[in-house]
Amino acid sequence: MVPDFNKHFSLFCVLLLVSVLTGCVSPGLKSRQSAKEADEAPANEALLKAADNHAGLIKLYKTRLTQATTPEENKTCRLQLGETYLATGDPESTLFILEPLLTEAQRDAGVWLLKSRADLAMGQPDNALDDIDKALFFVAPNSQEHATMLNQQGLAYASLGQYNKARASINQARAAMFDDLVIKNNLAMLDILEQKYEAAINRLMPLYTSGQADERIKANLTIALVRAGLYNEFKMVYSEAKSEQERLSLFMALSSAKIEKPTPAFRK
Repeated sequence: MVPDFNKHFSLFCVLLLVSVLTGCVSPGLKSRQSAKEADEAPANEALLKAADNHAGLIKLYKTRLTQATTPEENKTCRLQLGETYLATGDPESTLFILEPLLTEAQRDAGVWLLKSRADLAMGQPDNALDDIDKALFFVAPNSQEHATMLNQQGLAYASLGQYNKARASINQARAAMFDDLVIKNNLAMLDILEQKYEAAINRLMPLYTSGQADERIKANLTIALVRAGLYNEFKMVYSEAKSEQERLSLFMALSSAKIEKPTPAFRK
């Protein structure tokens, strides 16, 4: 019995010692860990963005939101989270996460702009226009923010089929020095919707041949080329096909298919 008692007594002393030591060092350790996590957070966020890891970003921004201690931190986290939800194709979650801000957002153009984009993605262009009206009230004319709002306004008008108003808004954004690639893509989108395929090609082909075309521009250029019946140009742009027969089949299918709305471009 004595050996067992000594064994358990020794174990008790070790555990007690560990407990005491832990109690002495944990505050400092916790402080160092917190500082390290704070230093690593921006780097982790940058890596997640570079990898387009939306799931990771959502988790990160949710954690930050639960830890936010000021109204400004809360708003920043909600905007980041809402933007990421929208990037994943989940505008309903964007609208949900923005809801607490809307009563306080009367002077925040950024909140109304993001809500407008989410409303438009939800198929609610009237709401999107109302949101932009609120946003425009709080930005300086001819500023970059103002140009961004005008471009979004044009997209909302386009969704309502009001193409003249859409073109006017997008051209106003262009006059305010908004991103040329975004403007040209969105004007070409309007050209396609109005069946002005040659005009769309003239806008987009120079972007393609100069290597500036992203996937949205390339997709819209492909639609315009097919609808204009320009097969040789289509072959040049659509190089993913494994065979000439596959390329021809796609061209014929797109020629007779109903045109889905061309992809607009948006820049934050």
